[in-house]
Amino acid sequence: MKKVLKLIAACVSALFLCAAFVSCDDSNSHLPADYTVKIVDGLGNPVSNIIVRFIDADGNKKTKITGTDGIAKLEGSEVSSYTVKLEKGQSNAHIVNSEYEIKCDNPNLQIVLHGEIDTSIKTEIYGSVPDNSTAYIVSLGSYVVPEADGAMTYMQFMSGSDGVFEVSIESDNNATTVGNYGIPHFVQPEHIWVDGEDYDGKKFTVQITDGTTPYILGVKRAADESCIIKIRRVSDLPYDPSRLPWTEVTAKMQLTQFTLPEGTNLVDLDIANPNLTLTLGQDGYYYYNGKQVLIRLNTASSVLDPIALIAGIINENVGINFGGFIYDGETIVGRNRYNSMIGSYSAICDPTEGVCPLTEELAEAIKVHGEQAGWWNPEAMNYLFADKPAAKASAWLFACCVAE
Repeated sequence: MKKVLKLIAACVSALFLCAAFVSCDDSNSHLPADYTVKIVDGLGNPVSNIIVRFIDADGNKKTKITGTDGIAKLEGSEVSSYTVKLEKGQSNAHIVNSEYEIKCDNPNLQIVLHGEIDTSIKTEIYGSVPDNSTAYIVSLGSYVVPEADGAMTYMQFMSGSDGVFEVSIESDNNATTVGNYGIPHFVQPEHIWVDGEDYDGKKFTVQITDGTTPYILGVKRAADESCIIKIRRVSDLPYDPSRLPWTEVTAKMQLTQFTLPEGTNLVDLDIANPNLTLTLGQDGYYYYNGKQVLIRLNTASSVLDPIALIAGIINENVGINFGGFIYDGETIVGRNRYNSMIGSYSAICDPTEGVCPLTEELAEAIKVHGEQAGWWNPEAMNYLFADKPAAKASAWLFACCVAE
């Protein structure tokens, strides 16, 4: 009798399990099921705040909202299929087809939604555009391009970070193009070409070094049609030493006011002499034939305006970064700026002649900046010695002299 009761109990248990795991469309999937809807944009990025409604055959609804992962999940459902309806909620999604079907034999559904540009927010643009022209605001992602009165739709893009960014257009019309038209206050009439760019009107890249700089993108439509613009970051910026940060170099020497005796005569060093040789004394100053070498900072040399003027010391409205790249062999390891140092030396120069003693650190500043600027390179635009003979090895001493 006990064996019979155990057999009956086993059969009842089996029947219960069969009821719990109902077949789904004659497949190997069984209920209960976990249904997952994932919403992504045209670049594959998750879209949050989409309202997802799971509606069964009787009209019963289960509502979920996509999180930051773009997923809305309905777990442990005993229903074999749902109609999935989407609403944009707090997102900026552009929903064209709002209704989908999902079944328990394939409970994972991924939907691509492009962004909807808020056409109520515009910024004014100027340049080669009609008066009162405006641009919509976009960021990274994919967007349905709003219809425009004319053939061109402008959008302002601000990356928020540096890097290489790709802009592309999807359209059924091959004549519809996207381009880079410059900045809001100086919109260009045509796409701004970059040397070496393989531009076909459908895609281009732009290297952005400042994420706060606004760029104007333009979509030129060949017909009244829907099209998608996609903006994505594709890589870091390629290495470019010109983007290295400046290292401000300050004076290390103990500086005191320098004053020449009255009636002193200054004689320039002979920079045409390739064998011109200076001696660096233990006191940190340079000497030539036993005489202390002086350098003109606050007064002009025979070939150049005052160095202190170039460094922005004499006139704060005139000046540039005075310095250049620092090398370890042929490798660039930094970029030094010597404006502060020159300011310290300028302050102690002789008030009449504008000279002070030449030190090792001041010599470094002249050599680094002069090399960067091409001051002694005959092929450079800033070559100083077209009308004055100068040996390359001695040219950096163009502003130096001795007192007699």
